[in-house]
Amino acid sequence: MAPFLNPTQVNDPTKNKIRLIWILIYPFFVCLLTEWVQRDNLYDLSVWLQTKSVNFYLCYLFILAMFLLFYSLSSRIWVASIFSGLIPIVFALINYFKLSFRDEPLLPWDFFLSQEAFSINSNLNLTLAPHHLLILLILSGILFLPIYLRKFELSLNYKSRLMISFFSLSLFFSLFHFVYLNEDNLVALNIEDKRWNQSENYLDNGFLNGFFINLENIMIEKPSLYSYASINSILEDYPGEKIMASASSKLPTTTEPNIIFIMNESLFDPTQLDNVSFSTSPVTNIRAMQEGNLLVSEFGGGTANTEFEVLTGNKTLYLPAGSVAYQQYINKEIPALPSFLKEYGYNTVAVHPYASWFWNRDTVYPNLGFDEFISMDDFENPEIAGNLISDHSAVNQVIKEFEDNQSSNDPFFCYLVTMQNHCSYLDKGYNNFDVTTSSDALDEESLEMLNNYVQGVYDADAAYGEIVNYFKNVDEPTVIVMFGDHLPGLGEDYQVYRDLGFIDTDDLEGDDYINLYSTPISVYSNTDSIDLSDLGLVDANELGIEVLDRCGFTLPSYWAFLLDQQQDFSQNNFVTVNSDGTLTEGISAETEKFNQEQWLIEYDILFGDGYFENVN
Repeated sequence: MAPFLNPTQVNDPTKNKIRLIWILIYPFFVCLLTEWVQRDNLYDLSVWLQTKSVNFYLCYLFILAMFLLFYSLSSRIWVASIFSGLIPIVFALINYFKLSFRDEPLLPWDFFLSQEAFSINSNLNLTLAPHHLLILLILSGILFLPIYLRKFELSLNYKSRLMISFFSLSLFFSLFHFVYLNEDNLVALNIEDKRWNQSENYLDNGFLNGFFINLENIMIEKPSLYSYASINSILEDYPGEKIMASASSKLPTTTEPNIIFIMNESLFDPTQLDNVSFSTSPVTNIRAMQEGNLLVSEFGGGTANTEFEVLTGNKTLYLPAGSVAYQQYINKEIPALPSFLKEYGYNTVAVHPYASWFWNRDTVYPNLGFDEFISMDDFENPEIAGNLISDHSAVNQVIKEFEDNQSSNDPFFCYLVTMQNHCSYLDKGYNNFDVTTSSDALDEESLEMLNNYVQGVYDADAAYGEIVNYFKNVDEPTVIVMFGDHLPGLGEDYQVYRDLGFIDTDDLEGDDYINLYSTPISVYSNTDSIDLSDLGLVDANELGIEVLDRCGFTLPSYWAFLLDQQQDFSQNNFVTVNSDGTLTEGISAETEKFNQEQWLIEYDILFGDGYFENVN
């Protein structure tokens, strides 16, 4: 009688061998199918298997451990086969679609963003590729055998189940402790954590390996040089205001201007595209008042990260790739434009015509110093355009908030995040078009996406003109700054941009990153005493600081330190641009030194002991 079987069951050596072979071979096929999902053809898969065999066997061991765990819990091979087969392949498909639409793979912290993902992506056109259908068909065929043979299953006794469970958990522990979370062993296995390029990270290391290697990035390590002395050493040459001083210590000596920021959803100047014509210009006002470009680190999504940079002066460059500071890291009051301006007596208002919980704004905004948050629930009978609250309604809500603020005699700061031109750009529901596009280089679906997007830009431009015209008749000094959070994702793998020749058709290079990660900055000031001209190329985390400086505020030491850097170079997660417009290959020693210093201060603000408050 086999010790792993119930005494009432007959030991069958042949069936036991078949089960053992199945247990060892099945994860092999699941691993192959999981990796095939990420690649469009079997040739790429075969090249990966030949060059990255260690990576493949790590994936195999993980799926084997998962199979054994389900087997120990259910005592049924067919149950273990279904769960250990479907789970990795379903998540691999999710990863594939995320890569297609965002050029960013599925990351561990995405599971904190499930509400956001389902809310926005529910109207995306997700279509399985032919090889995905073939993969699911093959998996179904493979699963048919254990399901068909389930009547011959032999139940494990409790001792056997405990032993298999122990082995499975030990295998999991070994993989995570000795490999995925052990940098030295990863290097020894010739596995490179390419956190600066997550798409390549997943393709090179395999989907499961890439995902689990990123678990270490959830944990923010204290920089080795972090101390009060190091923070003081960086900031001592930049005397300025205390960044979070008490309101009583700051008494305005001049009339502070009203400041309005409009972060317009997916705003980009489509007239920069070649091989396309427009019935009329969609960016008349934006172009007339454009004074620079914003260098962002997001494409096709990630609005909250651009917002985080503009409002705080911090960079997502130093945070784990793909993470969202609003969701993961802002759980206390931190320095930001609204908290700084509150010290000067400003009323600070955030306006966003969407759900208040989106990107955790209802929790984050008070920690940034906003007095009030106007979300979609606070709009009265808003106009709907492109399936969402229109930019027209959004800017009129800002005007209403300004007028309500008049009775207080306090200066007004407002940060508007629009929503109308959010993806998807298919089936936007426009009843008519004020501007139409035409291009022989695009297929019908791509042209529909572009046409819907351009209508949204046209409406954004018109709304910007509305609010500017309103404040032309306001006596109080007021500045308005409008910019885009990121470019729109028009098709998979930059399809529209490639078809129109906006970027290289092969691998992205320096100029491509500038094109795909720069959005227009348009500004208006109703007073000659505030000059917002010639902003040039501005890092997202420097824009708010630059505007405050030009409005005449004495900046805190940290922000003065950042503004000083802006004179020399701009950088995002992909490229560094020198002050003369040339691109730097790699990271220069000067840039590396600055990055280390800013990360020390950013760590101090977000995670550390708050030394910055005492050294300004």
